[in-house]
Amino acid sequence: MVNNTILIAITSGILVLTPIVHAATQYTLTAIGPIKSHTLARPTTSIGNAINFSGQVVGSSSDPVNNGGSDALITTKNGIVADNNFSVFNRRIFSTSFFTGINTRGLVAGYFGRNTNDPVRDGAHAFISDKANKKKIIDLGTLGGYSSFAYGINDKNQVTGYAGTAFNEYHAFITIKGIMKDLGTLGGKNSYGYAINNISQVAGYSATRRGVHAFATVKGVMRDLGTLGGLNSRAYGINNKGQVVGESDIPRSPNRHAFVTIKGVMTDLGALRIGDTSIALGINAQGQVVGTNFQPFDNSGHQPPRPAISNVRAFVTVNGKMTDLNSLIAPSKKWKLTSANAINDKGQITGVGINPKGVPSAFLLSPIK
Repeated sequence: MVNNTILIAITSGILVLTPIVHAATQYTLTAIGPIKSHTLARPTTSIGNAINFSGQVVGSSSDPVNNGGSDALITTKNGIVADNNFSVFNRRIFSTSFFTGINTRGLVAGYFGRNTNDPVRDGAHAFISDKANKKKIIDLGTLGGYSSFAYGINDKNQVTGYAGTAFNEYHAFITIKGIMKDLGTLGGKNSYGYAINNISQVAGYSATRRGVHAFATVKGVMRDLGTLGGLNSRAYGINNKGQVVGESDIPRSPNRHAFVTIKGVMTDLGALRIGDTSIALGINAQGQVVGTNFQPFDNSGHQPPRPAISNVRAFVTVNGKMTDLNSLIAPSKKWKLTSANAINDKGQITGVGINPKGVPSAFLLSPIK
């Protein structure tokens, strides 16, 4: 194995080992969306939720005509929105739909809402696309409750998310041969699955007897990842090495910090500025982490209903250090990247930002080689 160091001779003749520091990668930006069928009479927004190895992005696009409803969005590997005529997404039946995950084969996971007057059937349902016909989907059902939501899919076509139970709780699940398996909780009532890797490990968070904690499953059993010293933590991403990313409360502070696990132990990634909150949302095989960073409190020390857009910035880690993604794209693009939601093993990133027209829009960032 080659160590990532170089030898430098100094005047005394002593050789010292100095780590190589790689320059930050620059990116090209491709705007994504909206879906062509959506009216352009009013601003139409889009968001990128996940990206596969080929560079296909999935997410959603808002439809101003549909009372703010959203339609699932998928792109080609070049960031071009593809024809999305999924036969089940008939607006007369489905009020809204979201793609939240995509695997190497191009199969997608997500959830849809229904337009019925039946409170049982009105609940959102998780789905996976049919591998025999990718333009059809398979309803994954629930764990006995009204609703379910899918957020991740691996290359085994296993899906994770969370679903309602017969006891009016939500539990994280994994699908095995298309059937939901309840992953239980860490001692509290509810748990939520958000990501799954190719060795069937699920990451998410669960209520405990005190607070909520991030978890990762080992052989189908939840393992409590603890916190960075605060009360709560949540996990949102996991790579094929089992490294988990998310957010955690920190000691003696109202803010939260992004974390990554190294050999199963949480490591604080800090924030772009002192006093900011950061949230890690995705991680690739190389250990690059992406997410969002914002200033949660105004000048008076009060927490506003939502952070001002000017304070929200997408980030990527470079040499393990959090870096503002806006500094890695051409200023001439006049974009404000606010959240990096996913990164693939080629280093391509998707998320959401404010485009030059001032509208939230999905993007694809590709490293400049």
